Amino acid sequence: MIKILLIFITLIFSSNIYADPRLEADIKKLSKKNAFINSKGKEYKLDENIDKSKILLIVWSHGQLDGWGQKTENCKASWNKVPPILKNIEKTNINGLEIRLYRVCSGVRGLRQKELDIYNDNYNTDIGMESIFQFKDKSGVRLIDKETYVRKPMVIKMKVNELLSQGFKNIVLAGHSAGAWDSINIIANNSNLVDGVIAFNPARHGKYAKALKKNDVNKWWSQEREYKISLLNLNNLKQPILAYSHDGDDFSNPTTLSFLSKLDLVNFIDYSSSDCEGQIMTGGDHGISIDKCFGNKVSRQNEIIDYLKSINF
Repeated sequence: MIKILLIFITLIFSSNIYADPRLEADIKKLSKKNAFINSKGKEYKLDENIDKSKILLIVWSHGQLDGWGQKTENCKASWNKVPPILKNIEKTNINGLEIRLYRVCSGVRGLRQKELDIYNDNYNTDIGMESIFQFKDKSGVRLIDKETYVRKPMVIKMKVNELLSQGFKNIVLAGHSAGAWDSINIIANNSNLVDGVIAFNPARHGKYAKALKKNDVNKWWSQEREYKISLLNLNNLKQPILAYSHDGDDFSNPTTLSFLSKLDLVNFIDYSSSDCEGQIMTGGDHGISIDKCFGNKVSRQNEIIDYLKSINF
């Protein structure tokens, strides 16, 4: 009943999203690439007669290459594809449920350049993020609510509600980088919507970890990061999260994610000692968890399988 109510609320909310023609165009374009993905990484259509209540659907969300979100993201790019670690457990039985994978393409655009210019011209570090809350577009939408860290979770949530309306009952979000961060955002702010989150190297504030190590974080950067953390509303978290992090990650590492690792409901895995090496195409150490070396390790697959078995679906 609670999930049905959430679907209804989201349908009402989605009508407001589509009031923005630019966002509507992005969603229409990107949704054509949403698809079920098999163990080979190929798209397929799910059998219409399959019992969806017997499926554990892992919904994959990719990261964000364009930091300011002024271009739509290509979810089919090599660094955004469903990773080997998940493909290798496709169709595994979890307490009577069969794992299936679904790719959601959520990389909508955020602020326009002229809107970013308003930020730059008016941001006051003595006041913080509140100094730009007042600025709105011609439709009356706050510019800060057009940021990709606000809009992308909305798009993912809309797709999850659509999947629920189609009969899927057991949904776990999974993502890398911004996709992992956004998945955490969704589960913490909508506790009855999904059953869990697998977060690979969650990050949402550029190469913050690298800058922190060099003592090169300015006040604005720190304030924006704290604001994004506040939007996660982690005090509301009700479902367990499995999170991965690596100390060599330039974007986020166990130190910058300490606000997450300290939570009782978060199984936080520091895999800094992994013998897998980062690849340039997936962001160095930031992308180890989505590379073949990591995904082909049975011990890593079992970590995820054990986590899924622990969830009360």
